[in-house]
Amino acid sequence: MEKRFEGKVVVITGGSRGIGAAIALELARQGYQVVGTATTDAGAAGISEALAGYAGCRGARLDVNDSAATEALIDEVVKTQGGLHVLVNNAGVAIHGDTPDFSQENWRKLMSLNVDAVFWCCKAAIPHLLAVGGGTIVNVSSIYGLVGAPGASAYEASKGAVRLFTKSCAVDL
Repeated sequence: MEKRFEGKVVVITGGSRGIGAAIALELARQGYQVVGTATTDAGAAGISEALAGYAGCRGARLDVNDSAATEALIDEVVKTQGGLHVLVNNAGVAIHGDTPDFSQENWRKLMSLNVDAVFWCCKAAIPHLLAVGGGTIVNVSSIYGLVGAPGASAYEASKGAVRLFTKSCAVDL
């Protein structure tokens, strides 16, 4: 396979399983240096193991809810891997429940991971993307950011926020 993205660096949040793991593997196959994040050391080690056959690819532990840790990881990736070209904000959580019964704890957890973390990652990455002449940010949302479904109003609000933030961020730059 042609490695037309060789030397390009991508950070993928939530890269240890599901959609994030599939994205990480495909981008590694295309030649990207992939840094996939997970919330645990075991998850980061799993990413490193899955991508072991690809140069410059690894897992990293990151709590995307921690803005300082997010900025530190992005800075470390840029320093050790020579730049940042793509950010994929994939980390997220789906918590469902009827609005009257939805707890404040679940609301904060959902918004923190699905919305706040996207903001922190973009904020940390944008200066580095601009420094290499531009780059790409992919913010993973959901069809539920557009439509309603029973028992999912909080989740839908979070994914709708990601969609609008993405559009607004594109206009800002």
